[in-house]
Amino acid sequence: MLNASLSGNSFGTWFCLYIKREALDKVGYFDEEAFGKGYGEENDFCFRCLKKGYKHILCDDVYVFHKGAQSFNEKGEHADELARRYPEIIKKVGWWYEREEVGVIGDNLALRIGTSESKVNILILPRKMDKNLQELINKWRAEYNFHVLLDDGDMYKVQAFFKDNDLVTAIYRKPIVCHGTEKKSEEYKRMLAEISEIFKISVVEEGIFAEGSLIRDVERSGKKEKLDFAVLQKKVLERNLVEDIIKSLEISEREQPKPVEKQENLTFGRKVYLKIRYILSGR
Repeated sequence: MLNASLSGNSFGTWFCLYIKREALDKVGYFDEEAFGKGYGEENDFCFRCLKKGYKHILCDDVYVFHKGAQSFNEKGEHADELARRYPEIIKKVGWWYEREEVGVIGDNLALRIGTSESKVNILILPRKMDKNLQELINKWRAEYNFHVLLDDGDMYKVQAFFKDNDLVTAIYRKPIVCHGTEKKSEEYKRMLAEISEIFKISVVEEGIFAEGSLIRDVERSGKKEKLDFAVLQKKVLERNLVEDIIKSLEISEREQPKPVEKQENLTFGRKVYLKIRYILSGR
């Protein structure tokens, strides 16, 4: 079933739903009498499937465009009926949504869309992300892919600016430096080399630079390499994000949800989720 849960606790969405013939034979059809012309009937069907032992699977390598609200002018209201019929499942669905399990899948889709065209990939190493840099990126992002390495306290993060998406694509721990500056360390150089390889960087801009110099550097590079999404999917998001965060799981008071959960009561998975969510969204 498309648009459903990886863990089997959620439900499919009717605009694109694959149902096995076996499931229809054992579970039955949609409840036309209770749900009338629509809205809620697929939820009811999926919840009945769960009770029969079936699981819902999200197909994360297919993208289907959905132009919403085209079937009816008015939506039916059946949330109360679903809650009455399946109170325990409604709680599970709410819990699953809070975990945001499909967040990485959504990010990978945005990453694939953003890198689907052959464009010059520019790596920017700014002193800070200021208004002038943002304006420059906004002006040229339809022509080029920008990847900005940002200093985020005890780590670096790579913020990608594609034509229609802004996305944190990788997070690195800061190098441990005993002598000299971190930007001269071997760890920092390795990080830049990996970013350049992963994102097929053709142009690197450092510090404060002008629009004219950026365009000259892009034209001089003459490169338009199509990114290999398989490499991106393997090396960024899941690996760099999760591996680095797992190694430092102390959750600050700012990172905990409201009402505040006690640190000792947080499960390992919950700690990972909270840390990642805070880094990506600041909340």
